[in-house]
Amino acid sequence: MRAAVVVLVAAGLLCAACGEQREVASHPVGHVPAQDPIPARDPLPAEIRLSGGGVLTAAAPKATAIVYDAALAPPGASVQVTAESGSVFSVTTATVSGFLPGRTYGAHLHVDPCGKKPAAAGPHFRRPGDAGHSHPGAGHGPGARTGHSDPGAGHGHDGAGASAATEFWLDFTTDATGAATATSRQDWAFTPAHRPRSLVIHAEPTTTSGPEAGAAGARVACVTLAPS
Repeated sequence: MRAAVVVLVAAGLLCAACGEQREVASHPVGHVPAQDPIPARDPLPAEIRLSGGGVLTAAAPKATAIVYDAALAPPGASVQVTAESGSVFSVTTATVSGFLPGRTYGAHLHVDPCGKKPAAAGPHFRRPGDAGHSHPGAGHGPGARTGHSDPGAGHGHDGAGASAATEFWLDFTTDATGAATATSRQDWAFTPAHRPRSLVIHAEPTTTSGPEAGAAGARVACVTLAPS
């Protein structure tokens, strides 16, 4: 009797196992269980490369490398600029030649292209979302901008939020031949809708702190930047 019971229990277990195997085998070959969808991610900013420069000339309708003060940027002076941005950082380099030897100039990226008047380039280009930022292409006129500007542009000065971390400062001191190179790196990126349009060279070194932070005197020269 005990042997019969053991046989019946074993048979029951085998049938249960067969049922489980049949249930697993009921899925078609190659079946992949449903999975939760992967959340969509915002696309990374595209790589952006800007450049501009050449021998500085007097302002003209199509001029892109303009001199405003020939006493500080003598005839023949030239400027070359590259500004590159990936998804998380950006680098700008300015190389000058033919300027006054042994002199320090301020230099910054600005929000608008160069123009006939020094003020045409607008205020400093700033980190996206930073206090005082002005959007490139914003209108001109009283109250049209809230970004940083400087006395040499004919605007009132506002240094709130201006720093070497929120703006591109490329001050340089020329060698005995009037040449120099400056580079500024930031851990934030340009976007197609938020990128600099020019580099402005100023008459004085940039003030680095206090209410006048970012000020660098009159605008000496300007280079318009364009995609390259």
